[in-house]
Amino acid sequence: MPRADAQALIELEAAHKGVELPADSIEDPYRRTGGIPLAIVWSIALMSLGYGVESVLRRLGSGHSDIARFCFEESINHIRGHDAYRLLLAIALFESSVNRKMLGEVAGWGNDEIGRDDALAELLQLSLVNQERDRFSLLPLTRSFVLDELERQPELERVLREQWIAHFTALARPYADLHLRRHDLPMVRREGAHFVTLSTWCQQAERPDMLLKVFPVLAFYYDLTGQWMDLLALTQIALEYAQLIGDLDSIVYIETHVLSWMLSDQRRHEEAERYNADALKAVRQLGDISRQCEVLVNYARIFRRRKMFDQALAYCRQAFQLVPQLADAQQKYLRAYIEYEHGKFYRDRGDWPAAQHHLYAARDVFRHDESDPVFNVELAWGILSNLGFVEHQRGNLDSAEQLYLQCLSFFRELGSRGNMTTLLARLALLEDKRGNRTAALEYANEALDWSRRLGMVEEEAQREALHTRLSSDQKGLPRDGTSQNN
Repeated sequence: MPRADAQALIELEAAHKGVELPADSIEDPYRRTGGIPLAIVWSIALMSLGYGVESVLRRLGSGHSDIARFCFEESINHIRGHDAYRLLLAIALFESSVNRKMLGEVAGWGNDEIGRDDALAELLQLSLVNQERDRFSLLPLTRSFVLDELERQPELERVLREQWIAHFTALARPYADLHLRRHDLPMVRREGAHFVTLSTWCQQAERPDMLLKVFPVLAFYYDLTGQWMDLLALTQIALEYAQLIGDLDSIVYIETHVLSWMLSDQRRHEEAERYNADALKAVRQLGDISRQCEVLVNYARIFRRRKMFDQALAYCRQAFQLVPQLADAQQKYLRAYIEYEHGKFYRDRGDWPAAQHHLYAARDVFRHDESDPVFNVELAWGILSNLGFVEHQRGNLDSAEQLYLQCLSFFRELGSRGNMTTLLARLALLEDKRGNRTAALEYANEALDWSRRLGMVEEEAQREALHTRLSSDQKGLPRDGTSQNN
C-alpha cells in the first residue's frame, strides 16, 4: 500500500479506535507491517484493547515472514476460549454477509441476544469482522485464516456445522410445499447465497441427503437470479439421490417444479413431458390430490405450449374434477390455479374475452394487493401481466403499459427471470406499436440477453428477429424489403 494511503489509514483507524499515536510513531505501523492494510488495521485494534503502542510495534518488528498472519494470531489469542472466538468461527461458515439473528442461531446463542451482541462488539473492536447495517462478514484473507483455525478445532467445527445445517434445512422446509402456497421470496433474495454455500459443501462432503432438504429454496433462488444452467446441473444430482432412496415427495417436486417447467420454457417439450409423466405416477402413489392437481396443470401447460390444445384442455378438466375431493380451504386456491392456466389457454388461442374471463376468476383469489397473502404472490403478478397482454392485444396500450410496468417492478425484484423476460418482450412490442423505437429497442435488448442466458431457444429466435428489425428501423434501413418511409 502506498505510504500516503497507509498513513491516512493509520490515522483513520487510530481515531476510530481511540488510539493516540505519538507524533514520532505515526509511520511506525506502516514500516513494521510492510504497508499491508489488514495488518495495519489489526495492529491498531490490538492497541485499542490496552496493548501498549511500543509493545505492539515491538512484536511487529520481531521478524515474522507473514506479518498479516502474525497480526491475526495476536488478535485471535486475545479471544481464544471466549464467546467471541466461537462466533468468529461461525461467521467463517458464511461466504457472504449474514444478519445478526441468523449468525447468533448458527453459533448456538439462541435467544441470548446480549451474549451474541457482546461477542460481536468484541470482534468489531478487534477489526476481525466487517459490519454494514445489521449484516456481518469477513474479508477473504480473514476468512481464510479463520477457516484454518476452524480446521484445528474438529469438535467445535462439527457442532457449528450441525447447527448451520439445521438452521438452513428448517428455513428450506416450507419451500417444498405446493407451488401456489406462500413463500418468503424476500428471504430467498436476501439469504439465497447461503444456501448455495451449503449446497457446495454438501457436494464436497458427499451429503446428498442434506442437499435434497435445501433444494427447494435453491430452485427458487436460481430462478430468481436467472442461473438456470446451474440449477439444471444441481437438479440432476438431487433427482438421482431422490430416486435412489425412493423419496417420492422430492421426486414430484423436482420433476414438476423444476425439470418439466424449465425444460418446457426452453422448448424441450418431449423431455418435459417425460419428467411430468413420471411425477404423475409418483404423486398418484402418494395419494396427494392437491399435488396431483398441480402436476395435471403442468401437463396442460406443456401441451398448450406445443399447441396441442385438445390435450391441454383435457388435463385442465381432469384437474378440475379432482378439486371437490380437497378440503374446503384448499378448493378455491386450486380452482383459481386451474383458472389461471385456462386463461393462458384462451390467450394462446387468441380468444381475448374468454382469456380475460378466466384470468379475472384467478385474479379474484390471487390478488396482487393482498396485505398478508397465504399464496405465492408471484402468481398474482403473473395473472396481472397476462391481463395486461389481453389489453395490449385489444389495442388498449395505455392500460396495458400500466399493468406491464407494475409487474416488471415486481419481477425485477422478486420474480422468475423467465417471466421477467416475457414481460420485457411484451413491452418491446408495445413500444414498437406506439412507434417508440428507442424504448422498444432497450426492452428488446434486455429480453434478448435474458433469453440467451436462460436457454429459451424459441424466444431467443423471436427476440433476435425483433431486435434486428428494431435496429434496422432506428438506422433507417429497409424493413422487410420496403423502406420505412413508404
